[in-house]
Amino acid sequence: MSPRSEIEAMFGLADRVAVVTGASGALGGAIARALGLAGAKVVLVARQAEGLRRVHETLGGEGIDALPVIADVLSSFGLASGSGALEVTWNAGSPPVVTSRTYTTVAGGGTYGQSIDPVASFRGDAFVPGLRSDFAFRTNVGFVNDADVMTGVTVSLLASNGQTLASAFVQLPPKSQSQSSVAALFPGIDAGSLGFFTLQAHDDSGQMFVYGSSVDNASADPVFFAGQ
Repeated sequence: MSPRSEIEAMFGLADRVAVVTGASGALGGAIARALGLAGAKVVLVARQAEGLRRVHETLGGEGIDALPVIADVLSSFGLASGSGALEVTWNAGSPPVVTSRTYTTVAGGGTYGQSIDPVASFRGDAFVPGLRSDFAFRTNVGFVNDADVMTGVTVSLLASNGQTLASAFVQLPPKSQSQSSVAALFPGIDAGSLGFFTLQAHDDSGQMFVYGSSVDNASADPVFFAGQ
């Protein structure tokens, strides 16, 4: 059995469509290859035409069905800048597999961007463990409201021993997303010496998603933490 057949048999993404943003880079190309070997049809989205061409040719050489698209998410909507959540819908068949990667064009802004997983489910209670804020790392936290009404999120900052260090309240308009630094969300906390912590969040709508993004202060590379 070929490597592709083995992977496809294990993960079974045949008849699925995978959209990979940032596909021209090494990591994005590797993700696209893995999805393609698992049987998915892959849409390659990136801004760098030459890198996208190389990845497309490489995947084609392995028999992977891939479609290159030179664009970023915002330009697809006719926008030059902005932030928020991207909602993907489909009208038939199996759901698409969607990945995303956000980059900064600022000098010294990191090397590989931030990979953001799709929201698996919305809920009323969530924990985000493993976050860190000190001399080596800083952390941003974000919230997504999938409800059609305004919702309020009660947020607690928990120390590694479970002690509640601080609380905050965030209001979210319908279908909106908000992100802020730990220092801004909890102004009474010394974010430079906090260390490891957990974020606890609750809202009454049951349509909330919470996440954290810890950034290496030396490399400026972030890691995404989805609430569970």
